[in-house]
Amino acid sequence: MSPQDEASILANGATIKDMEGAAVAYVADLFSVPVIFVKAVTDIVDGEKPTAEEFLQNLVAVTASLDQAVSQVIDFINGKCLSDL
Repeated sequence: MSPQDEASILANGATIKDMEGAAVAYVADLFSVPVIFVKAVTDIVDGEKPTAEEFLQNLVAVTASLDQAVSQVIDFINGKCLSDL
C-alpha cells in the first residue's frame, strides 16, 4: 500500500480500499447517476495468507452475507425517492 493510500485510509477512518467501486462511482458521478454499493471482503490483498486461498476460504460465508445484505438494502430503498435516502 502506498503511503498516500495509507494516509487517506487513516484520515477517513476507512477499513478497506475499494478500487473497482471507485471507478464505477466516478463514472456515475460524471453522468449524475446515483449509485449504491453492497460489497463484501473475501480476501486481504496485503495480508499474510495467499489471496486465492483466502478468497476460496471466505467465498461461501461472503455470499450468504451478501444475500442477506442485498435483501435488506432493497427493503430499505424500495418506494423511496432519492431525497428520502
